[in-house]
Amino acid sequence: MSKGKTEGSSGIILVAIDGSPNSDKVVKTAGSVAKNMGSSALLLHVIPKLEVPPEVVEYARVEKVSDPYQMLMKSIADSILDKFGKQLADMGVKTERLTEVGHPPDVITMVAKERKASLIVVGFIGLRGVGRVRALGSVSRRVLENASCPVLVVPT
Repeated sequence: MSKGKTEGSSGIILVAIDGSPNSDKVVKTAGSVAKNMGSSALLLHVIPKLEVPPEVVEYARVEKVSDPYQMLMKSIADSILDKFGKQLADMGVKTERLTEVGHPPDVITMVAKERKASLIVVGFIGLRGVGRVRALGSVSRRVLENASCPVLVVPT
């Protein structure tokens, strides 16, 4: 059996970004790893789900009020994915872009499992800053604890 890999034969690298300043370093690292492994990248941005009281949701549904939060966050997500997708393309990495809504660590691990990712790349510090890193709620920590594949955490 040959030890060499052909283009794209090493599976998908899931690259989770939030648009924080650390995202640039995450994408550069993931791009380098993807090129070396002959992998493609799945660039994922998770829009945190906004907790809205059920009666407000029902009112909005009945009155047909659009959700400005989701529209704004989707626009921001598209911008983030465009910027970093271009960066990966410039590195020669085949890239798919995906936006999901939910609790970031849960969505990241779920998408990685569904897509059979060979690696997840996340940043050590994201939008919530260093104060949250040591907390149980840290995205990178929860991804590490729950991932079904290896996780590369990129330091700041």
